[in-house]
Amino acid sequence: MSVGFKPFKANIAHAFGSPLVDFVYISLPNGQHGKWAIKALEKCKHVLLEKAFTANDAEARRVIETAQRTVSALPLLSLMLTGPQHGKVLRTHAIMTSPVCSISASDIRWQFDLAGGALMDVTYVLLSTRFALDAGASLCVKSAHTRPSPWDERVDEAMDTTLVYREGSAESAEGEYNVEATVYADMRRANVAGLVPRVWELPTIDVETERAVVTLYNFTMPHHLYHYIATKDKATGETQYEKHYKYSGKTGAHGARRSTGARTAGSSRSSSTGSAGASLRTVTNQSSIDQVAGLPLRPAMRDVVKQ
Repeated sequence: MSVGFKPFKANIAHAFGSPLVDFVYISLPNGQHGKWAIKALEKCKHVLLEKAFTANDAEARRVIETAQRTVSALPLLSLMLTGPQHGKVLRTHAIMTSPVCSISASDIRWQFDLAGGALMDVTYVLLSTRFALDAGASLCVKSAHTRPSPWDERVDEAMDTTLVYREGSAESAEGEYNVEATVYADMRRANVAGLVPRVWELPTIDVETERAVVTLYNFTMPHHLYHYIATKDKATGETQYEKHYKYSGKTGAHGARRSTGARTAGSSRSSSTGSAGASLRTVTNQSSIDQVAGLPLRPAMRDVVKQ
């Protein structure tokens, strides 16, 4: 069976430096994990380490330090929120929209029978929220307000909802404290003054902590379009900006890339260099949100129901 991959032969040093290689899986003997993870990270490759992570604590710290120097935007947000410098997370707000008329009326995302709707399609607002909070499924839906599609009132063209999450509850962990999170998804966002599409309104999440407000602008495609992480100090009012993406002037070289860090097989975001997909496997309480908003339950395929 052909999967379309081009043949690639090279020694390890050449492979790490090749633009054809994006991801490195290291399954060498334990004592060689640290050395080659660091080499791959220094070339800005995504790294998955077989267990054990490294041979000892000092080596593990070196791997983590290297990953932190080359980390990309979303895991960097995780690192910033995991540390004690900003204090506890108080609340979050995530938004993702598409301009009106950007999605045609015939698009399957508007079809009720195919489980269409804004929050079903723009579920990234939920995923980014759970990632920022290192949270599992929400504890409850406090409120949900919908704007129905003009073609089918059973389908939401926009959804504004407030949920409660348990911070640190990913991977069935107990978590530490509850956080209120608001999310807004809109697949027909109105133009400004009815004329100007909100093209600047890229997916954004704001995380308010005890000491700062941390904003990740464009959390879905940070490597392909403009993005930034802004940290506003609540005491001084000063804002600092960081950018971590493929063509970054900070690296001093055109085309330099940022890795998503090193991960051990099976690890979660709780490790300091985790990637976004680890603990984000399901849509969060979609049925509960729909019910609070007054929408009917999306139909399942008959074969699935029978099973």
